[in-house]
Amino acid sequence: MQQDKHAALAALLRETGAAHGVYEERELNGVYDQDWPDWYAAYLIEHGLGTILDRPVTTEELSRLLKQSDEAYQQERPNVGWPDYYAQRIIAALG
Repeated sequence: MQQDKHAALAALLRETGAAHGVYEERELNGVYDQDWPDWYAAYLIEHGLGTILDRPVTTEELSRLLKQSDEAYQQERPNVGWPDYYAQRIIAALG
C-alpha cells in the first residue's frame, strides 16, 4: 500500500514538474519561477494529492515541505530522481 502511494505521488510530482515547465515557458516567458513551491503545492492539491495521502493538505504546509525537500535534495544529492525523493519526504511528513 505504501509503495502504491509512493508511486502515485512520484507520478503526480513528475506531472507537476512538466506542467510547471510549460507554465514557466508560456506564462513567465522562460523566466525561472522563484515561487515554484507555491505553484507546485496548488497544482498537487488540485490534482489529487489529498486522495493519495488520504487526508487534506494545505498549500502552506505543502509549499514549505517542497522547499525543504528541494534544499535537502540539493544538499544530499541522492542517487534517485527528485520526484521519488520528494515523494518519500512528503509521505514521511504527511502521509
